[in-house]
Amino acid sequence: MFADVQARAAYALRHLTSGHAQNQAAVAAAGAIPALVRLLQDSEDAHDEAAGALQSLARHHNHNQAAIADAGTIPALVRLLCRKDEYLQFAAACALDDLAANHAQNQTAIADAGAIPLLADLVFGLDTDEMYMSSDTKMVFEAAAAALDRLAAGNAPNQAAIAVSKKEFEKFLDNLDSEEGTGEDGDEGEASD
Repeated sequence: MFADVQARAAYALRHLTSGHAQNQAAVAAAGAIPALVRLLQDSEDAHDEAAGALQSLARHHNHNQAAIADAGTIPALVRLLCRKDEYLQFAAACALDDLAANHAQNQTAIADAGAIPLLADLVFGLDTDEMYMSSDTKMVFEAAAAALDRLAAGNAPNQAAIAVSKKEFEKFLDNLDSEEGTGEDGDEGEASD
């Protein structure tokens, strides 16, 4: 029950600070960032709401971006990318996206925490059937792609790391093309003139 109360409080903070710089500063000054990080690390039932509140606090707020990273949030968010829960993956990718926005130090810290291969796997590692599965899968795909875009912006080492992952995507496309070129019995389809 206490976790439910914590999740609701994080939800309320997310909406209170969304798009409101004064509220972002006031909530951070009141000590919400360390409390949300603890919630992100300790309360499994509130991970997604804590990540959402941290995302809202970070959005377009350079001071909060630094404070959130300094509080140890990045490794906890990266761990959520490994979970098999699409809502947690989405929340983590969105939070990492806003932490990386126009913040070179956070871009590096997020990459150093191992986020790039995990995000790339969420984008490039989908099976062909999964690409068209659910709206939740599409939501995770888009959030992970946006986070990779932010991590690459003006950051050559991150661009290189993402390019390595992109080669894996190209292999995926090659495999997809190979599957489309075979008939049901596995023989190559005949080319039409």
